[in-house]
Amino acid sequence: VVRIAGGGNHMMALTRTGKIYSWGSNKQCQLGHSGVDPEVPQEVIFRNTSLPSTTERAPISVIATHIACGEQHSLCITQGGLLWTWGQNSDAQLGLSTLKKADSKTVAGSSSSSFSSVVDRPVCLNNKIDNSDNDDGNILQSSSDNRFVAIDAGVRHTLALTTGGKVWMWGRFNARMGAPYHHNGSAPKEIPLVERISYICSGSFHCLALGAVSGKVYGWGRSNWGQCGILGEADKPYRIDSIPKVAYQISAG
Repeated sequence: VVRIAGGGNHMMALTRTGKIYSWGSNKQCQLGHSGVDPEVPQEVIFRNTSLPSTTERAPISVIATHIACGEQHSLCITQGGLLWTWGQNSDAQLGLSTLKKADSKTVAGSSSSSFSSVVDRPVCLNNKIDNSDNDDGNILQSSSDNRFVAIDAGVRHTLALTTGGKVWMWGRFNARMGAPYHHNGSAPKEIPLVERISYICSGSFHCLALGAVSGKVYGWGRSNWGQCGILGEADKPYRIDSIPKVAYQISAG
């Protein structure tokens, strides 16, 4: 195992060969498999989601390079920068606004939403990304600088970093995530940062980014305990200048 990730009540592990195993709660299909014997790690199975939903989708072989868990949704990046998502989609945190019935379902206790409730299998976002809100959603695979290299997730949002050092978000963008980003939707929104970013991480309702050149840390979102470097709501990325040294890694809870 080379990487691990944890959500609200589920876990994922990435092996050296690019396989993903998940275990724990599967109430929102966040495990990406049947969830039988939830305490036993089982392999996440990928299928060709570019095929029509009426077609039998045989398992395909992928090599995952990065994994992340939100509270009740899961994500991974595979070789070539493809991004896959599954689990809870109540606020379009999977990057999907509408899905065919073969790709989504409603589970007991799901809140009412204009988005598909849950996705019970990995769906390749590069095939399904919704860009109906505006052209910002049309970023996937448009150039080599827009391939995804890192991901993280909060309670109802997803954070992604591209090879060009840009940061994108989708899902629940409300006052908790900064006033300029009032948005509940699946189209990715670029976060306005003043320099190229080398590392990202997400807490439940706030996010951090690390400047690739300066080594400075930027924070935005809920900051009621000062977790973004200011007290109150960080309505835009704030540089946390009180960190006296150059940072090399960041983490958020």
